[in-house]
Amino acid sequence: MLAQDRTDDVVTGVVTLVDEIIERHVEQMRDAFLKRARDLYGRHSEKLSDAQDLRALPAVAQIRALYRVEREAKDRGLDAEARRVLREEKARPLLAELHDWLDAMAPRATPKSPLGQAIAYARKRWPALTRYVDDGRLEIDNGQVERLIRLVALGRKNFLFAGSDAGAHRAAVAYTVMASCTLHEIDPWAYVKDVLEKIVGGWPQRELDRLLPDRWLEEHPAALRHVRPA
Repeated sequence: MLAQDRTDDVVTGVVTLVDEIIERHVEQMRDAFLKRARDLYGRHSEKLSDAQDLRALPAVAQIRALYRVEREAKDRGLDAEARRVLREEKARPLLAELHDWLDAMAPRATPKSPLGQAIAYARKRWPALTRYVDDGRLEIDNGQVERLIRLVALGRKNFLFAGSDAGAHRAAVAYTVMASCTLHEIDPWAYVKDVLEKIVGGWPQRELDRLLPDRWLEEHPAALRHVRPA
């Protein structure tokens, strides 16, 4: 009975920690949806090229110019604030020109054509599509989120066979912990082993935030994986 109580304490501690992780990343999750919107517009621009609608060339050129600004920020190794300043200087005028072009072309493109769909999509979601300019922490596209979603899609059939509702909940906890470690480039085994040992040893609830992956890494730099996951 004592062993079962200890197991329940460990599970409760891990679940509470996962809740802390989720709350910590709510803002990042919101930003991820914004990046999804920008990615969808990027797909519409590909349709324009495939349809060989030469009227779309100015917009495609503007989008490429926006990516050159991002390349410059990356090549210069800018931090979030410096990247925001660079975007304000170079990307903001490009976006203003693109918006003027969208307004001018909207009456000339049939609604169901690739060009008309892209223009309607961009105009309807313009605040979300341009949100990244105001925050240097955000990326211009959705590549990283798409890669993370792909992992869910690959394992989705396996997730159906957890044995029970309780088993599925525990699996979700494990997946959340592993994914958080991956995002922070932490060795999952080193993190889980250390955190479980601390929880079993009576880690105080008031200091649970120190066990969040990013905080934990500050105290355990040796657990950092220097090669980013594909």
